[in-house]
Amino acid sequence: DWGKNKNVVYTDSLRRIQAEKYRFVVETYRQVVPQNQQFGITTWGVGDADSWIPGFLKATDFPLLFDLQYSRKPMV
Repeated sequence: DWGKNKNVVYTDSLRRIQAEKYRFVVETYRQVVPQNQQFGITTWGVGDADSWIPGFLKATDFPLLFDLQYSRKPMV
């Protein structure tokens, strides 16, 4: 559980894993939800700086689409 490691660094390997998970969510959404009901996918925040996880769980995490400086993360 890398989220409990306070010294974790957002590496290329973690970025690829995250991109694969986001891709899976989007592809599943497009396949499972009828097209006339596809209105969007909601996230709990915009950038990692907004994430509730570090403050509430005291865990390092990089869960959102934008990094701590609100730069878009590469999702490929």
